[in-house]
Amino acid sequence: MSDGLGFDLANGDSSLIDEGKAMIYNSWQPFRFLARNPVRGLLIQMPVELLPMPKAATSLFGAALPSQEGLGPLFARYLVELVRHADRYRSTDLPRLSTIAVDLLTAFLHSEHLDDFRSLEETRQRVLRLRIDDFIERRIRNPDLSPQMVALAHGISVRALHRMFENENLTVARWIRHRRLERCRHDLADPLLAHRTLQRIASEWGFTDPAHFSRVFRNAYGISPKDYRATQEPNSRRPSSS
Repeated sequence: MSDGLGFDLANGDSSLIDEGKAMIYNSWQPFRFLARNPVRGLLIQMPVELLPMPKAATSLFGAALPSQEGLGPLFARYLVELVRHADRYRSTDLPRLSTIAVDLLTAFLHSEHLDDFRSLEETRQRVLRLRIDDFIERRIRNPDLSPQMVALAHGISVRALHRMFENENLTVARWIRHRRLERCRHDLADPLLAHRTLQRIASEWGFTDPAHFSRVFRNAYGISPKDYRATQEPNSRRPSSS
């Protein structure tokens, strides 16, 4: 970045972002950039939920942070290389690359600017779990989705993956099945999908065996898929006229 970039918040605070400095801003908060000459920089956007920042960290919004020492240069080089070689990465690389970016940003802020961040290990585990949940949701239709596939995609062992679900009294396989059943239940209740057979709905959400689908659906909801769909039909919900 050259010649500086002005940054004004709606509350009147302002900063000058010189070359070699970084800045955090909240896209929900009104702001404006001011520049007398062309500038060049690198912008990374992510949900604030991925950064376990305490409320005190909001004081960093809009502040110019030095990024030429400590972990700053490492974080900057990683982002530059990520953008420079974006065409070389596969879609399966994205979860790992995103996790590394969040970890590096958190480490940069933790080591240089905030004393009360959660531990980096806790941060890494929290971010990793978010990535895993997203991975499962995006591949829930794939009948081959398994704990082994999830673990391999995130570079961890199956045992480590199972440990992440222990506090919820769940196994990864049960969580995948639960998400599939919820999708099926939603479709069975949708009148616009009334023309679809039970088998088609089940297969679209990863259930390849109709008998198995019927059994696990009944175990989960106490009613068969066929009977559940019948209870969702408009006529079944109308009050009796007698």
